Parts: sequence; C-alpha cells; structure tokens
Amino acid sequence: MFGSNPKDVLSAYLNAILSLEYEEGYKYISNKDKEIKQLKEFLSEYEQEDNPIAKALNNKCSYKIKGVIVNGNQAIANVELIIPDVISILGDFMGATSASALGDEKDDNEIAKVLAEKYKNKDLPMTTIPETYKMIKEEDGWKIFLDWETEKIEAERKVALPQK
Repeated sequence: MFGSNPKDVLSAYLNAILSLEYEEGYKYISNKDKEIKQLKEFLSEYEQEDNPIAKALNNKCSYKIKGVIVNGNQAIANVELIIPDVISILGDFMGATSASALGDEKDDNEIAKVLAEKYKNKDLPMTTIPETYKMIKEEDGWKIFLDWETEKIEAERKVALPQK
C-alpha cells in the first residue's frame, strides 16, 4: 500500500520539497489540507521563493528524522532540518562586496555568483532547525497533515481585527 510507513512518507515528502519538486511533495499532503489549498496555490507560494539564490543554497539542505511516534491513525515526527545559515551567509556576503558594488542594478543571478565564489573552497555555515510534523493515516496510507484549515482561519482573523 502507498504510504504504509509514516517515516517513508515523511522522507519522500522532505526529499521532494528539498529538491524543489513541489508538485511531487504535494502528493504526500493530507486530503484535508488539499481541500483548503489546491495544487496551483501551493505551487504559487513556492514560486515566490524559487530564485537563483534559493536554488544555489538548496542543494546544501538535508534532514534527519529523529523519531516517529504512532498513535492509531495519527503520528508525530521529530525532524532536524539542516539548512544554510542565511544570516551568517548574508554577513559574509556583505563583507565580500561593498554596498555600492551591489546597487539596484544587481540581480539574483549576480548575487548567486558572488556567493558561489565566496564559498568556492569552503563549507557554507549551516544551522539546525527542529521541526515537528503531524501525520494522519488516510485510506491510501500515511500523509503529512499541515493543518492549513487552522492557518487559514488565523489569517482571516488577523485581517478582520481592527487596526490600531
């Protein structure tokens, strides 16, 4: 059965997302979440992040699944995401270039080239972020439950609040 092991499903999801294969990653998301956010909307959110700098740093990302606790049709997975330390990289980048050299004319491709040159012979600074993923067992197997319904309700509530 597809998705019969929650750890395998989570690995497939993370591999897809970290490889910028968002449409593939969407396959592992729960049906309840898919009712809230269709594929097109999901992909459009990632398009905003899909730039040469993200692509240059993306192949450095990895993860470790620290454990999965299954309780009936639900599971909780603890994961460590190992990603480039963007704050350190930006500090190094600003040190490698002067603000005047950047100007408004520089595009993401040029910035990516400067970063590639800066780290050509050394490792990128990395940081580890703990993440918890909820999973639910559906008819066709385990799926990632991102709870987009609650996210949507909270976003609508913020919009509805009177501004001070």
